[in-house]
Amino acid sequence: MQARRIKASVGLDNKIVLYLPDIEPGEVEVIVLKEDNGSKKIKLGSLPKHHCGEIKLPLCREHIYKDER
Repeated sequence: MQARRIKASVGLDNKIVLYLPDIEPGEVEVIVLKEDNGSKKIKLGSLPKHHCGEIKLPLCREHIYKDER
């Protein structure tokens, strides 16, 4: 298996054109890596939701962590 590292830019039409003169014609596998710039925001509506029933006690430390002495 051969590997080549080629930098390219995606055009406004979302296409990349590659010219590979040293690779024989045939089927190839292409891996696209794009650096994540961290600007993605998670939408709260896309998070999974779970209904665990009604909470009957207040959620305070004393009820969650019972100090057994």
